[in-house]
Amino acid sequence: MERGQSEGSREGWPVAEWERKSFWLETAGPYEPQPALQGDRVVEVAVVGGGFTGLSTALHLKERQPGLRVAVLEAGVTGCGASGRNAGFATTLFGVSLTITVLRWGRERAREADQYMVRAVEYTEAQIRRLGIDCDYERQGLLAVAATPGQLRGQRGGQGQAEGGGVTPTGGRDRGEVGEL
Repeated sequence: MERGQSEGSREGWPVAEWERKSFWLETAGPYEPQPALQGDRVVEVAVVGGGFTGLSTALHLKERQPGLRVAVLEAGVTGCGASGRNAGFATTLFGVSLTITVLRWGRERAREADQYMVRAVEYTEAQIRRLGIDCDYERQGLLAVAATPGQLRGQRGGQGQAEGGGVTPTGGRDRGEVGEL
């Protein structure tokens, strides 16, 4: 067995360890490892890391300056790090609740952050279409479930903040409505 591979196979090819770490790579089909970089290379830009940010950086640099010499350096498998272990969501949520965002940074900054996230999702969708990326993308909603009365109060508070602050609207559902989804 080759280094980096584990027991098992799918359609006649070995299942590598990287494949077990990423649902997305598991469904991508055979992967041909590239040899390690040998010797010296002269480039104008060396992008370190082949995740979302690194690949997007290299793509945009080449689109803006086609003659630019760009190299992407990845220690493992491209797209297999944190970028390959994401849940595949494209939402307008950011790190903390809207209520906390408003309390910490103010209503205007919360609105700006929300609009930034809206543009980010729209940009992602546009890139998928423009580049013809076969990723089974579907724009879906988001369901945040409250399991305790305190969580429900927090969600309702965020709803009120959204309705009064020019932020992407949210909607509440009761237990019966959620069951119907």
